[in-house]
Amino acid sequence: MTQTPHQTADSFICLHNRQEFDNVLSTSANKLVVIYFSALWCGPCRSALPEFKSVSKDPDFSVDVVFCKCDVDEVSEIAEECEVQCMPTFCFFRDQEKIDYFSGSCKGRLREYITKHK
Repeated sequence: MTQTPHQTADSFICLHNRQEFDNVLSTSANKLVVIYFSALWCGPCRSALPEFKSVSKDPDFSVDVVFCKCDVDEVSEIAEECEVQCMPTFCFFRDQEKIDYFSGSCKGRLREYITKHK
């Protein structure tokens, strides 16, 4: 797989600044964009990461969904704008608008939300 500068081998994009956030939203056309907000020190975030990685590699989603990860301590202004109040939080965007979100590490919930909005 060819990597963009912030594309990871896990098939999701790590957002490190506002410009990357804006770029992902503006270039994703009408795809669903899923942003996983987490923090290194957050235990539930570490529990949710394996499912996020698994879902981001799922061929049923890879064509229609753009997966991103954002560390709330690194890019706090994005977390504030997206009204992230706890971690992990998953925000769903389409056409640059936030359409849904959920917080917590509940197995299966991410797939459920993606399927709902895909």
